[in-house]
Amino acid sequence: LNMRRCIVFFGNGEKQEIELRHNFGRGGNSRVIDLVGNNRLIDRIEFWYDSKNFSRSRAEVLVYGRH
Repeated sequence: LNMRRCIVFFGNGEKQEIELRHNFGRGGNSRVIDLVGNNRLIDRIEFWYDSKNFSRSRAEVLVYGRH
């Protein structure tokens, strides 16, 4: 998985774009990403990535949050 960037959309209408530019192998992890601001709810996260395989299946991305 070649992760290029993600955009975090918050419930108050704000968004934060994060450049990642990282290649993940199967079972790989990313660094902890500290979001700017306080006391906001995440509405959704949009990922921009390319799969590195030739199959038609898409990679599965899991997101964990900490308050």
